Amino acid sequence: MDLVKDHRDMPLVALMEQLWRRIKSELDVTARELAPDLRPSHVRLLILTPAGGSRLGDLASKAGMTAQSLGEFVDTLSQAGYAEVIPDPADRRARLVRPTPRGAEIGQAMNARAHDLEDHWSQSFGDQQWRAFREMLISLGRPTIPQ
Repeated sequence: MDLVKDHRDMPLVALMEQLWRRIKSELDVTARELAPDLRPSHVRLLILTPAGGSRLGDLASKAGMTAQSLGEFVDTLSQAGYAEVIPDPADRRARLVRPTPRGAEIGQAMNARAHDLEDHWSQSFGDQQWRAFREMLISLGRPTIPQ
C-alpha cells in the first residue's frame, strides 16, 4: 500500500473530506457552546431550517437525510425547545418544521460562525482566489447528467 507523502498527491475526495472534517470540528465547538444539551449534528440542522419553516421532506433533502432520520432529529429539537412542527398553511395535510425563537437565535449564531470561517479564509487567500474557489465548488456541486 502506498502512503501519501504529500497532500498534493492526495485524491480530491480525501482532500475534500479533510476540509469537511476541519469545518465540522470548528462548527462543533460553537454548537457545544451554544447548545450543550444537543449533539452538534442537531445544532447544524438549525442552520438549514428557515425562519418561516420547511416541509419535512424538503428539509431532509437539503440535509442529505432520509425523512425518517430527519424526523428523529426534529423530535429531539422539538423536545429541547429549539424547533416546532406546525401544519403547513398552504396544505394542512403537510407539516412544517420551523425554529423557535431560541432555535433561530442559535441558527443565526451558527451561520455567523460559518461566515467568520469563510471571511478568515477569504482574507488568507485574497478575494479573487476565494471567489474562484467558491465558483468551482458551486460548479462541482451541480448535478451532472449520467453518461
